[in-house]
Amino acid sequence: MSLNRSDYYMGKLWDSSIGEMLIILDQIENDVELSADEINILAHIIEELIADKRKGELSLINKINGKPENLRQIMENDFGETARYEGEIDLYGVRWKVYTPSSEFSNSKIKKWNYNQHISGILRDTLIGVVPGMFKEYFDYPPWLLGSKYAPDTYFVPLEEIINVAIARGVITGWGYLIDIGIPRLMVDDLRANDLGSIF
Repeated sequence: MSLNRSDYYMGKLWDSSIGEMLIILDQIENDVELSADEINILAHIIEELIADKRKGELSLINKINGKPENLRQIMENDFGETARYEGEIDLYGVRWKVYTPSSEFSNSKIKKWNYNQHISGILRDTLIGVVPGMFKEYFDYPPWLLGSKYAPDTYFVPLEEIINVAIARGVITGWGYLIDIGIPRLMVDDLRANDLGSIF
């Protein structure tokens, strides 16, 4: 590993918050001067530092075995009894998993959440720098959990508003950019229509 680049990033990591570490991770993954192996090593270091910082934070606990659950591993069930899995639908030419809030979140304004892991990954990789709290799993959590005890360092903002912030900050060049990176055109058109409807 290049000593200068390694030292540069390691120096930035010490005493950084989790949010700052995620920004640094994004910088590392986009650093053309680093090899794939160097990126993997630095990313692993960041993952370990984040894990250490998150010790003691709230997590979903399996009621049967008492062990913490990884949300990514339980997406087809109930997210630790915070959601109900309702099956799948086809929308915009994509297959989505459908969830509704559990009774604990019955007062949520959001009554249904469609989830597709591939679309979520594109949004995460593209928009992490502008989601509230730069919460890396923002697009993988049911929206009623954002800002709750399960995800206290963030809050829910409609996707079209996040996209507008990304455009305003130069993170993406415009709505068309989302189509270029793999978001279905009809989905982008609907998001943009929702955005216009919320302004006027």
